[in-house]
This record gives sequence, structure tokens and C-alpha cells, in this order.
Amino acid sequence: MLFSLGELYITEIDYKKAALVYELAKEYDPKLTEVCNKRLKHIDYHYPFAEQLKNALENKYKAEDLLRMANNKVAMLKIKKTYTALGVELSNHFIEKRKREKYIYAGGGILILFLIFVFIRRRKKSLHP
Repeated sequence: MLFSLGELYITEIDYKKAALVYELAKEYDPKLTEVCNKRLKHIDYHYPFAEQLKNALENKYKAEDLLRMANNKVAMLKIKKTYTALGVELSNHFIEKRKREKYIYAGGGILILFLIFVFIRRRKKSLHP
């Protein structure tokens, strides 16, 4: 089982842990000494390259995360821009509606004043022949 665990660590490019597990496997099962020694030589030879590969993979994952975050930010900004434009459009619509209502009320007020003026003049004429 320790040998299999060492193999898994190698596939995960964690050579430090793999070397420790192979040493333990040699202690528990002397039959695995030859195979474990071959693996340890392999680890010694490939360790510098493995560290570079591991760092490159970590940087790749970080870059992908940053790209995903940037894409999310851009999407949020597009949504915000759309809602801002919609808000401006709605506020302009309501401003225009209020202006029309204001003119309607002003026109209605002028009409009422005119009718009152006409009514008062007729009444004065009817009271003074």
C-alpha cells in the first residue's frame, strides 16, 4: 500500500512525499527495496524538473483564476452599464411624463380661470342691466 501511495504522489508531482513513502515502504517490505530504489533514483533525477512543472501548473491555475475573475468583473460591468442606461432611460421617460402632466395641469388651470372669468362677467351683466 505504501508503494502504491508513492506512485500516487509521483503522479501528483509531489516528489518529496513520494520519497518519504518509498523509504517507509522499504522498511516495511524488504522485497520492495530494489523497486523503491529505482523510484528514488528516478525522483532524484527528475526532482528539479518536477518542481518547475509543479510551479508552472500552479501559475497556470492562478492565471486561469485571475482570468475567470476578470471575465466575471467584465460581465458585471456590462450588466451595470446596461442597468445604468436603463435607469437613465426610465428617469428621462418619467421626467418627460411629469413635464406633460405639468403642462396639462397648467392648461387645465388656465381653462378654469377663463371659465370663472366668463361666469363672473355674465353675472355682473345680469345683475346690472
